[in-house]
Amino acid sequence: MFKKLKKVFGGSSDSEQGSSPEQKRRHVAKFSYNDKDKKSMLDESAHPDILFIFLQEDIADGAETWTADNLLHFLEITQQVPDITLEKCKQMIDDFERQVGGSKGEELSLQGLKLLMDSDLMSIDNPRHRQPHQDMTQPLSHYYIASSHNTYLSGNQLQGESSAEAYSKVLEMGCRLVELDCWDGAEEPDIYHGNTLTKKVAFRDVINAIKESAFKTSPYPVILSLENHCSVPQQKKMWEIMSSIFGDQLILSLADDNLRLPSPEDIRHKFIIKGKKMKPEVEAAHDPGAGADEDAGGDVSGDDSEDEEEEGEASAAAAKDEPAKTGSQKSASPEPDGKKTKSEAASSKKRKLSVHLSKATGLQSVHFVAFDHQEKNQSKWQMSSFPEKKVIAMSESDDSISFVKQNERCLAKVYPYGLRFYSSNMEPIVPWLCGAHIAAMNYQTEGDPMTIHQAFFARNGHCGYNLKPKYMLDAASGYDLRKNPPVPSGKTYKMKIEFICGYHMPQPSMSADVVDPFVQVEVVGAPCDQDVKKTKFVDNTYNPVWCETLSFSVKMPDVCIFEFKVYDKDTVGKDFLGQYFIHFQSLQNGYHTIPLEDRARNPVENARIFVYVDIEERQA
Repeated sequence: MFKKLKKVFGGSSDSEQGSSPEQKRRHVAKFSYNDKDKKSMLDESAHPDILFIFLQEDIADGAETWTADNLLHFLEITQQVPDITLEKCKQMIDDFERQVGGSKGEELSLQGLKLLMDSDLMSIDNPRHRQPHQDMTQPLSHYYIASSHNTYLSGNQLQGESSAEAYSKVLEMGCRLVELDCWDGAEEPDIYHGNTLTKKVAFRDVINAIKESAFKTSPYPVILSLENHCSVPQQKKMWEIMSSIFGDQLILSLADDNLRLPSPEDIRHKFIIKGKKMKPEVEAAHDPGAGADEDAGGDVSGDDSEDEEEEGEASAAAAKDEPAKTGSQKSASPEPDGKKTKSEAASSKKRKLSVHLSKATGLQSVHFVAFDHQEKNQSKWQMSSFPEKKVIAMSESDDSISFVKQNERCLAKVYPYGLRFYSSNMEPIVPWLCGAHIAAMNYQTEGDPMTIHQAFFARNGHCGYNLKPKYMLDAASGYDLRKNPPVPSGKTYKMKIEFICGYHMPQPSMSADVVDPFVQVEVVGAPCDQDVKKTKFVDNTYNPVWCETLSFSVKMPDVCIFEFKVYDKDTVGKDFLGQYFIHFQSLQNGYHTIPLEDRARNPVENARIFVYVDIEERQA
């Protein structure tokens, strides 16, 4: 049957069709999708991409099926599947043919090939990356950590709803650091965004939700970042609630071994509290075991990271209601009559802290002063927080090198700009390029930054921990993100991706016209890797044939996301049809279909694009 098909389809000579691979692919793709008479010669259940592979590869000499040897050639040469053997191919044929016909098969049919191409093995995403596969035995400071900002909110930062369910949702998405803004309640603490109209949720309900959902998706530790505004008695309540619900899963301290932070593997299924701590001598003086009054509390300096972050948000909120100041008004100067400025008052104030909560805090928040100061004084179990604008500025200066070095041994958190009242997200790529472990995201807000974040952590099975590249953990590597290449001895990856065709393109909202689809590819990563390219559009079709190759060069594959977006060309611009984001290191060579999603990462029914990927590794 295939020999007949080739005769009908093939023409009399190569010159009539064009003999180059791309010309042949274009001819085959148009045939596969648009010639109903020829396609009817095949089983109607066959998808066009499967027919394309049979005709394009032509490894069975016109036969209607593939032998195990044919399949081995296809998987080994074309798809570049590692560790494939003839025996595995025979087993695949048997498995897929039983699914097709219910009996053992010796050769792979068109329908069997369809099942194979729809399987995890042939996904555009490396199936190995769907589970944690990286080394999880290195110190916590060697990992990027999936993190949420103001986790309790389901809406904006000023009037949004607060709920315990928000914690369950993000934890089940792989988030490993959640934030709790704690304030005095009637009898027990509440969680909400202070000085706003956001709703309150009980601290106890949140801790119960965290306990229930923490390890459904990932076994690795969850960090509870406490912004503590409570009185000492209610802080004691916080400690009692967490102790009773978490039990021995609560790590009381990471400070015992100052030589090395524990690894994610060391503390599986554990909870770590991040927040303020007393100085050791103050903590000892307030120890109830030594006869101290446990309700008195001990002094804690207010100039730590949480206060800096809260002040940033509070000043931004105030700025919303105040006119912009002139340059002279912005200058820092003492208030009249010797009064302290607000920042001076904040830095000199003292807060009382429960000794129980202090002892239970494993990661201490400390104020960032300067890189040389932190190198001399900051312990590995202490961490600082940085506003996104400061990190962006550092990434463009010599400070970027110092910041990367600081992040080799101590954790760093980057939080969103205070004026993001509507819970928009920062671009997480810049903090990651600087080696910052935590880019705090508003999980409730869909959009490109959040999709980039999820694609980034999908590379290690959404376990919430991604191992940082070696060059960010070794000052001798010469890493400088401002240079091209950023790593002198690094490799360059040349990638060609041929967009062959697509099918079942969706109808844009508010339009009755047939679509004119094209694909746009954006590379998000280091400055040297950033790129945007697109295919030509195809007129009036839901099943476009492009057969167009786009080429890219990648020098920092560890922090590189490919965005595939399909648009409908319109007379006044373009309409979004679907997208798919993927980490560069998760891409597989060979033929694949890319399933399209909407902006909220929900599947667009049946909509796919069919591609051929070729990635070549080269030494710098």
